[in-house]
Amino acid sequence: MVMLGIGFGTKITAFKYLIYSPKVTLIGVFSQIFLLPIIALVLGLFFSEEIAAGLFLLSLCPSGTGSNLITKMVSGNVELSIVLTTLSSFLSLILMPLGMQFVLSETIVNTQLINEFDSLTVVGQISLFVVLPVLIGTLIGEWNRAFVEKLKAMLKWLLPTLLFGVFFLIWIYDEPKSEHLSVGDFLLPVLLINLLSMLLSFLFSKLNKLSTKDALSISIEAGLKNSGIGLLLVTSMSQGTFTLLMLAYSFTSFYVTLALGALLKRFG
Repeated sequence: MVMLGIGFGTKITAFKYLIYSPKVTLIGVFSQIFLLPIIALVLGLFFSEEIAAGLFLLSLCPSGTGSNLITKMVSGNVELSIVLTTLSSFLSLILMPLGMQFVLSETIVNTQLINEFDSLTVVGQISLFVVLPVLIGTLIGEWNRAFVEKLKAMLKWLLPTLLFGVFFLIWIYDEPKSEHLSVGDFLLPVLLINLLSMLLSFLFSKLNKLSTKDALSISIEAGLKNSGIGLLLVTSMSQGTFTLLMLAYSFTSFYVTLALGALLKRFG
């Protein structure tokens, strides 16, 4: 439902940025593909291997559904935000299987998890729960824009709230069991990656002489990741540490991104 909502908000005409403003789009994509994973890897040096691996996987998740809403609230470039959200959803089809393979083979020496990992299964899950709903939503929007416009006012609040409610229920009724860790133990690393991703991508955009409006959009796209997709994938790996980290991020990222986005708008 969340990814279908992203598709509803996507207009094919918005992809004019790929033609008329390739620099802006490329900087946004670069932040997602290269800058964020580097931030995650460097930040991971200060935590355990499991947390480092979880942060790296989180950095590869596509942008969250609330990013477009927050961009609008802080007067960023909403069209650019929608384009980057959609592109990151498609790119996750390649990035997340590769990232998970890297994590299991290089970062964490865990034979059981490596044996459980199946790239084709991950590609299938992302295709089914990310790419296909976005495509369907986009096609419905192009076919009947009036219908989608009626839904948008409700969906922009309903979808983030629905996702938050799902995370809360998982936390209450199906929290991964760990002898030594809880969701609260992961608040510091997820807050740090949220803040650093936004600040550094904003700085990177401004150093490349982008407008504050465009830099805000890129920063918010970098700061708010779709941890629901991450949660879907890591729960299939029987790795409680990853799941707890995704849950901690899910509970804080929307509010942190909104607050920092407002500050960047004022002082950026």
